[in-house]
Amino acid sequence: MCILFGDGGNGKSTIAEGIAVSVATGLSILDSAPPALTPVLVLDWETDKDTWLERLRAICKGAEIEPAKNIYYRHMIASLPESAAYIRREIARLNIGLVICDSLGLAG
Repeated sequence: MCILFGDGGNGKSTIAEGIAVSVATGLSILDSAPPALTPVLVLDWETDKDTWLERLRAICKGAEIEPAKNIYYRHMIASLPESAAYIRREIARLNIGLVICDSLGLAG
């Protein structure tokens, strides 16, 4: 588990999206060795799908790649504990290797 912590507006969500793109494509997006290629599930309590997709497109445009098809976005309303059964099913169904929760505070 890794937690990005800082004041709002400092880019934590954008960094998390860069990690998602790197993991989903196997490409070095954040100037590091590319990780293993695996599908990513993004659980978002902070924004909406349009905002998330706008940042994703900007990251992929900057990296000169097409947006990954194996990043699965879910806007969340219920808490993480209330959503656990659903999340487990999605992880199994989509063969997810990385889950990003944005934001953990709101997920609680």
